[in-house]
Amino acid sequence: MENTLVFDSRFSGRVSVKLEVNSYMNNGRLYLGLTETGGEYPEPFADITVNIDAPCPPYCGYVDTNICPDLEEFIVKNGLGEFMDMTGHSGFCQYPLYRFHAEKLRELEPYGMEVYEQGLGLERRQKEMEKEENALKIRPLTEEERKYAYSQSVQLQGQTGSIGHLRGDFGRNGKGFYSTWFDHQRDLKTDAFKKELDSVINALRSEEYGILQNRKGMTEYAVSHPDCAFDGNWGMEGGFRIDTEKHSYLLRCNPAQGDYNFYCYCYVSESLNRQIENARNGIRFIDPSYQELFRILDGGSIVISYSDEEKIEKRCRFIDEYHTQVGGCLYHICEFAEFMKKNSATYEAKKQDEIQKERSI
Repeated sequence: MENTLVFDSRFSGRVSVKLEVNSYMNNGRLYLGLTETGGEYPEPFADITVNIDAPCPPYCGYVDTNICPDLEEFIVKNGLGEFMDMTGHSGFCQYPLYRFHAEKLRELEPYGMEVYEQGLGLERRQKEMEKEENALKIRPLTEEERKYAYSQSVQLQGQTGSIGHLRGDFGRNGKGFYSTWFDHQRDLKTDAFKKELDSVINALRSEEYGILQNRKGMTEYAVSHPDCAFDGNWGMEGGFRIDTEKHSYLLRCNPAQGDYNFYCYCYVSESLNRQIENARNGIRFIDPSYQELFRILDGGSIVISYSDEEKIEKRCRFIDEYHTQVGGCLYHICEFAEFMKKNSATYEAKKQDEIQKERSI
């Protein structure tokens, strides 16, 4: 039979099945099921998805592993979808959230997908999202930008044009909005900036965007933008950059209850972009004779070895070509080399953070 798949069940053995696609009547969410095709007549075999009260973006679904524990292996083996590192709860059960591959579903069940996508209003929603993202120019943070979504040293605040940051949470019920502002450079906090900041935050709190509307809205937005996720200083977080004509807002999100749910770091775009560009050259370390030893990535680490065999790892940040932050201290690169010599210490790059030199032919 066309588009037949094989399900390896620990209870029934190998079973020939066909994918069924539809939508739940009460909310239009994606329904996936399996029909057994190996017998005289087709018979229902299993529901892949379960309809629970938890955030669920388009093309996603909670997999009913409680009834059928082999479903996740089946989904991955057949290229139907991927786990989103999130689970939903209903009663005493928890269900993994999967994002299903639309093209694969259309290939296996074109009619069901057509019905689902008509109910989804896909074309209209795509236009709305394009309008939203073009208006505020929202995108996930790049790896090199993520470092600036945390508090910086005074030196880095000056180099990056850091104006200040807003910290907030949604309260116990997940629907409040409590925030505190922290100044970094007051002279950059102009009236025009303050007006623009209010406009950006209010837009992110609106139903149109929803990122800062409430805890549920933040979760849904993060799930629908999987590229925003990264392993931050406090576990898995989501990061976005919002650009206006002159300013950049680096938004770090954590929808967990009991924690601060967001930090929004505000920068002068020109200064931030220049610092990120310059930092790509790496942090330079020299010996006491002023000969270059190695370079490491901005945010990378060095290992310092002392005469008593003690070894200490220090994280470093790029300030400029001649200055670096080692741990919590600022050094001129010559000063650091001389300081290490005075203390009979040696230093080397942490291997995974070293920038390899290009070999001349």
